[in-house]
Amino acid sequence: MSPKSLTALLLPLVMSSSAAAASLEHVDAVGRWLTEKTLQAAREGRPIALLKEKADPAPSDQLITVDSLDAPDEVKAALKARFERAARGVVAVPAGSIPALATLMDQVPRTWRSDAQLRQRLPTPPSDLGNSLLGAARLLGMEPSGARDGLRSSGLTRYFQLDEVGIVEFDEVSGSARAGVCSTFAEANNTEVSGQPAFLQMTADPHGRNRVELYWDRGAKSYSLVAVGDQRHDVHRTAQVLRAIAANVVD
Repeated sequence: MSPKSLTALLLPLVMSSSAAAASLEHVDAVGRWLTEKTLQAAREGRPIALLKEKADPAPSDQLITVDSLDAPDEVKAALKARFERAARGVVAVPAGSIPALATLMDQVPRTWRSDAQLRQRLPTPPSDLGNSLLGAARLLGMEPSGARDGLRSSGLTRYFQLDEVGIVEFDEVSGSARAGVCSTFAEANNTEVSGQPAFLQMTADPHGRNRVELYWDRGAKSYSLVAVGDQRHDVHRTAQVLRAIAANVVD
């Protein structure tokens, strides 16, 4: 696995775990470790090294284990604990951890690009969502994601308003920018998308706001779907909807 791809994998886990982890100390431990690794690489003028030099063999070419990270035990324990909580079901988070839909609507980018523009700026054409529920949803906007070089980027994030679940973020990153390498931790897999392993996490706060995240990989691209809803939206139903959307993504 390339350092860039592993960093791209860990960043969303660290960012979203701030709402889902039971201990802020654990969140800080993971965040501190990743920051220290990044700064050390910058000082030494080399790529970020997150894996041990002699890591145990990975379960497959597309998976790594938490124990293969060159990280303190508290960091590994925090990541494993997060995956275990996600596998058990809905994770309760404090009030304020999940933003209100009105707040998100104000923050979502309102930029649109034509298919022709996107084909010029992305390494591969954007995923076709027409056969999924997002095909009929309201597109709010989009922005580049992944590695960037001027106007070009390795990925694209699109934002939708889907009455059934709330606001949905769909992100895709081309595998060509990641050298087609690993996208997830073996310990994270707790569901499937079209027969392929995936990671699902559901969180909810005391006011009924909820957030569902789904991450999966097809080799050529890695994907994520994140939906944020409120008391009108059932978190388990949202998880079903995201899995259905994922199964109908076409490339």
